Amino acid sequence: MNFLYLAPARGTLQRGGGFARCLLLCLLLSCAAAHAQTLVPNMEAVNGSTRIMLAGGVAEPPFAVRVTNAQGQPIPGVLVEFYVNHCLDLLPPPGGGCPRAALYGRFNASNGSPGVVSDATGLATSTTFAAGSIPGQYEVYARVPEQQVGSLQIPYNINFLLFQVHQQTVGGAGAPAGTIIPTTSAWGLGAMLALLLGVAMVRLKGR
Repeated sequence: MNFLYLAPARGTLQRGGGFARCLLLCLLLSCAAAHAQTLVPNMEAVNGSTRIMLAGGVAEPPFAVRVTNAQGQPIPGVLVEFYVNHCLDLLPPPGGGCPRAALYGRFNASNGSPGVVSDATGLATSTTFAAGSIPGQYEVYARVPEQQVGSLQIPYNINFLLFQVHQQTVGGAGAPAGTIIPTTSAWGLGAMLALLLGVAMVRLKGR
């Protein structure tokens, strides 16, 4: 007689235990979410996003961005990286072709700038940037990589802030007459987007 009532009683206890465990898990997850807020920050160019430089000169003032949240409030302590947007082309001339390497400027004698951290006002300023040795046009970009800033989780994202660089000779002449020097060809742009998409998919699968 007692055996007949034991099975349903055990089932009720197990169901109640499962509900309690589920409730506890949800509570823990909500606490974790409250302590680790996920945010993709905004970036705005300081001193404009277009830079006119003399070939062989140094950027003054340096490239700088302000990092803010959705409400426009500055976010301090965020790592920001600056890079030269080199032309990426998969086809040789005449179908493709990139500008000469001498066109592009460099951060501290390299293609990338060591990461810089935003200050209390959200300002992140690049290291010294020296222009290339010939006139023309290209881009420098800033990005915020995946990182943890206190309780703020910044996920992997493909947000870039582009700076247009116009290099001129001492006399003020820009690119040679004719077509504007391309920063990135259509093939190169497609390859870059495909690469970024591939990296994003790999990261998503790994989680």
